[in-house]
This record gives sequence, structure tokens and C-alpha cells, in this order.
Amino acid sequence: MPGIIGLIQAAEALKWLLGTGDHLLGRLLVLDTYNMEFREIKVNRRLSCAVCGDNPLITKLSAENYMDFPCDEE
Repeated sequence: MPGIIGLIQAAEALKWLLGTGDHLLGRLLVLDTYNMEFREIKVNRRLSCAVCGDNPLITKLSAENYMDFPCDEE
């Protein structure tokens, strides 16, 4: 299973680097290895999110930032 997920991640990275293909932006790819099924779930961006919102408060990764602004707050 780690090999399958790693291959998918590598393919996504190559698509971003080469600027081609259909990216998983806004979608979550779910792999059910028990039934060998893939599903896609649409994920919407919250405009008020401290990381990916229109006015981000966090612009670099650090442990302090992670604890200060959880993404699940309303």
C-alpha cells in the first residue's frame, strides 16, 4: 500500500512540475485497498482559513503556527 500511495504522490508532483494533467486540487483521493476501489471527494476551501484563505495569517510552517490556528474552528 505505501508503494501505491507513493506512486500516486510522485505522479501528482510530476504533473505540478511539468504543468500538465488534471491535478487533485480541490479533491481528496481515497483508496480502499480491501475492495481495491478509488473514490474522489470534493473538498471546498474556506475563505476564512488561516492557511489557505483569502487573507492567510500563516505563511510558513512551524510548530507554533500549527497549534495556534486549527483548521476546524468556525
